[in-house]
Amino acid sequence: MNPANQKIIVSEPSYAWKSEVTSRIEELIRLEPGWDGYKGQPVSLENGHFALNILESIYADNVPAPQIVPGVNGDLQLEWHTPSVEIELHILAPYEVQVWVIDSENFPEGRELELSMDFTDIAHQLKNLKEHSSDCVSAA
Repeated sequence: MNPANQKIIVSEPSYAWKSEVTSRIEELIRLEPGWDGYKGQPVSLENGHFALNILESIYADNVPAPQIVPGVNGDLQLEWHTPSVEIELHILAPYEVQVWVIDSENFPEGRELELSMDFTDIAHQLKNLKEHSSDCVSAA
């Protein structure tokens, strides 16, 4: 085949979790004000979009979808839990993320991070989580 005639098709990667996670985030954006019985606000569109951007940036193959939990101020949390690794990303606003990581091998007491743009450390933690993903609880 002539290399000049070869086609290279570029498309958006299809992540197994994307449809499930997108549906869950859309559900949380549509929550009614007071959804928690008090003054809870729906997840903001900006926070939902930023959560998807983070996931697309840090995703590791074969890592299950995170649990997605709404906060009461339009914020949300992305969570992964196994017996030996826990990762929680609390998205307060775009570029304002509080992280909690427990890794029984490296950080048994846990550690907190505040991140804005560089999520490299969390991408590494997800790769570590991948090793324990058969034990992972997932419920986007």
